[in-house]
Amino acid sequence: MLCIGWVALGAMACGQAIQESPEAAAGAEEEAAQKATSTGGDRPNRTANADFNPSVPAVWDVTDPKGELEGREALLDYLNDVRARHNLEPVTWDDALEKAALSHAEYIIKNKEAIDASGVSIHLEDESLPGYTGETYVTRGEFVGYSGVCTGEVVAFKPTAVGAARSWVESLYHRFPLLDAAVVHVGYAELQLGDVKVNVMEVGSRD
Repeated sequence: MLCIGWVALGAMACGQAIQESPEAAAGAEEEAAQKATSTGGDRPNRTANADFNPSVPAVWDVTDPKGELEGREALLDYLNDVRARHNLEPVTWDDALEKAALSHAEYIIKNKEAIDASGVSIHLEDESLPGYTGETYVTRGEFVGYSGVCTGEVVAFKPTAVGAARSWVESLYHRFPLLDAAVVHVGYAELQLGDVKVNVMEVGSRD
């Protein structure tokens, strides 16, 4: 199609009319029919499908945009890209910090009304409430057996992991633990809370 389009435009630019002999037209039709029926083995001929829109990149058919916003790999890619732009070493995933993040996300879900009513920081846990695993993120890191020191925690209510991380990076105080040169590990968890998600990330250093 592209070649035909360019030929037509070239002829029009020269002020010429395109005329084809009957023999040439018949040959062109036969060649087009052969191409249309050729499948290249088992591969489907996308251009022969009337529903295929060539103006839409074919990669969109196999790429899920959610894959760029959700999950461990997408989250680490985003964080480490931001850290690289600040000349910081990349962070790696830590399973113990993931457990700490999950336990605190569960605590928030179980006690959100009590937390809001108390006016206490969402990063502090009350041992009288269900799901308590430690008053601070430091003690919660110790509770799950993290080998280093849990040095920070961030919480958000966003639909995706990367969306949460972006909100932290764009917030003055929330970005500090994520852009700390001493941080080497992260752990993240999210849980559904009504119509939104609660996102929790723990960050840690070796000492």
